[in-house]
Amino acid sequence: MSVWQLVAVGLVMLLGLVGVLLPGV
Repeated sequence: MSVWQLVAVGLVMLLGLVGVLLPGV
């Protein structure tokens, strides 16, 4: 995997985590 692919996966995971946490706040 390239660095950009790892960055993209990290951003998607971060956005997913934020999407799960925000409604609970």
